[in-house]
Amino acid sequence: MSRLTESRSAKLKCPETGQAFEWCSEIKGFGVRLTPGSRTYIVQLRHEGRSMRLTLGPVGILPFEGPPDEPGARDMALAALAAAWRGDYPKAAIGKRKDPAGLTLNQVWAAYVGAGYATGGAFRVGDSGGTDSQLVQFMATPSETVAVLTPSQVRAMNDNSTAPAAGGNTINQAINITATDAASFKALKRQIQMDLADAVTAAVTRTR
Repeated sequence: MSRLTESRSAKLKCPETGQAFEWCSEIKGFGVRLTPGSRTYIVQLRHEGRSMRLTLGPVGILPFEGPPDEPGARDMALAALAAAWRGDYPKAAIGKRKDPAGLTLNQVWAAYVGAGYATGGAFRVGDSGGTDSQLVQFMATPSETVAVLTPSQVRAMNDNSTAPAAGGNTINQAINITATDAASFKALKRQIQMDLADAVTAAVTRTR
């Protein structure tokens, strides 16, 4: 086993049947998967206690290394390994590395949250990763209450959505939102408020 390079990867002999692997001595888990007539960059790692093998791209088409805006196989392998070490989802890290200028889901949510919650509201933390891996920021007013619910607590609330809460009713409303960028997401705030208002009105009407 020795250090992988672009030229060395392109010269690796493919097996006539089955598959074989050539691993990089410099970056543990980074290698080339060899099948009949095919060479593919891969990264092998562990995430949440399980082994995971991710395909990065074909040798000869995907560059071995590249600039920040066009990362190569080695760059993406390092990003995936670093994400796994942090407890984040490695495949998501590769996607962000492939498109570093793209808008992430966290950025979209940050734009929506930045619009403010003067009349109240709730949102689900998106993206992927381990416990407490996502940074969430928003503006709040003194005396407001901020509650953080785990996925299991949210499921329990939904299962008991027909049971009245102390002093009132619990209303669960699903709203599907589609936006291409942060600006359009922020522009949907008024529509979201109207949908929530309609849900509250309908719920009050049913309980009378």
